[in-house]
Amino acid sequence: MFELNRQNMSILSVLFLVFSLVSPWFVLVDTLSSDYHKDQEKDNDSMTTQTKIKEMYYLDKVVTHSKSEDGRKTFFGISADTESQDASYTFYEDSLESSSGTTNSIFGFMHGIYKVVLFILVVRLGLLFGDSVLDSDKTLLFTSLTMLLIVTLFLFGFKNAYVSTFDATILENDTPNEPDVNMTFIAGFGNSSTPDFRTDYVETIETYRYEESWINLPQADWINSGSYFYFNSGSNINEYYVWFDKNGDGESDKPYVTNRIEIVVDLSEFTGPQNQSSEALRDATYSAIDSNTVNSFSMKDFTLIKEGNSSIVLTATYYGETDNINNYNVTNFDWNTRTQGGIDNTDTTFYSPLENSVRWNPSIGFVLFFFSSLIDFTYRNKD
Repeated sequence: MFELNRQNMSILSVLFLVFSLVSPWFVLVDTLSSDYHKDQEKDNDSMTTQTKIKEMYYLDKVVTHSKSEDGRKTFFGISADTESQDASYTFYEDSLESSSGTTNSIFGFMHGIYKVVLFILVVRLGLLFGDSVLDSDKTLLFTSLTMLLIVTLFLFGFKNAYVSTFDATILENDTPNEPDVNMTFIAGFGNSSTPDFRTDYVETIETYRYEESWINLPQADWINSGSYFYFNSGSNINEYYVWFDKNGDGESDKPYVTNRIEIVVDLSEFTGPQNQSSEALRDATYSAIDSNTVNSFSMKDFTLIKEGNSSIVLTATYYGETDNINNYNVTNFDWNTRTQGGIDNTDTTFYSPLENSVRWNPSIGFVLFFFSSLIDFTYRNKD
């Protein structure tokens, strides 16, 4: 029964050894990803661009595979709109024997292990098919101990060969006060982040400006009946004109103005002192404007403030680009626009970081080789 079990386990061990030759012993995966919103608009789908670079170190070659995806970000990953892949490989022996170009420590390290593993495979095949020629117990002890030595050498030597070829620092971290990612052991992982890597979305913020006008009234004696000035509510929704009526009939001196809302200031009952007072004309004009600039929504088109003894400040209650106040023919009348109405659009750009994650570890080829060595060591003796 033991012989049967050992025979079966020997076959399994050889199979593991063969598969370890055609499987990667070490894998390093570097993933770079960045998020953004489609068309750089905040309310659109969240998108991701991801590039995954996978280095697989076999005993005879290194294979580098890269895959790039760009698409909508989902719970299950990336629903790629565009995708591209690329792969390349380099055989260690070709690089080492080439008369031009460069090689590195890790190529020599892996190629050396490759030759020893090939020798062990030849011995194991000879033992499997030529049991009468070789002492199976001693041979299995030799091969198993040699394989365990290779396991130890790989676990402690691969990192040094990799660092000698490249650098202990696998990822440089651009985030302040965050350490770099170094290859300290044969297996590990790490992350780094590059802030403000790409535009995520652009947000437009609207700032509203309300038209603010200033007028300064003279004495009533200084103006003519029928003279007027004009102005508009915010965004030119309502257009007004203000005229001064000294006769009090509202018709004989009325100016001919079309497409504007009439506001009349009745000065017919002004007394002598009032006709000589700028403040009196200011107050009468204030009352006329205040009571006649109510819009269709029963809201005032302006906020009015008396300033000094002869001035009024008119501030539109609705924002937007507005035609400036103007004087047609009121003598000794001053006016200006303190604030232009309008809408200001300010674009604020939000950025997303580049997330870089890396992991490295021994792979299936090394695991198969390790189990093959354990099988040889366990089943080396006859009962």
